[in-house]
Amino acid sequence: MNHLTSWFGERVDIDGYFLDPDEVKVEIEDAGFQVTATIDRQPRPEVEYPSRRCYILAQRPSAPSPERDRRHWAVGPRLRGTEWLIF
Repeated sequence: MNHLTSWFGERVDIDGYFLDPDEVKVEIEDAGFQVTATIDRQPRPEVEYPSRRCYILAQRPSAPSPERDRRHWAVGPRLRGTEWLIF
């Protein structure tokens, strides 16, 4: 976890968590999305917290699927109705 009290010159109280990209991909796919691209990069310590970054682009198939919706609810309702996801 990374706790911030200042961000871009403003006072904040934010906790950031480090997630395993492979676990996130599994959860995204379990929610009915298809991962279409991933980008991994090293940090730029001079401007950001020194942690590895992973960006994931995913798309939900356009055809409705009752099975997909059942799997989706196991992950959570926050992605319901979403067609594209960037994480």
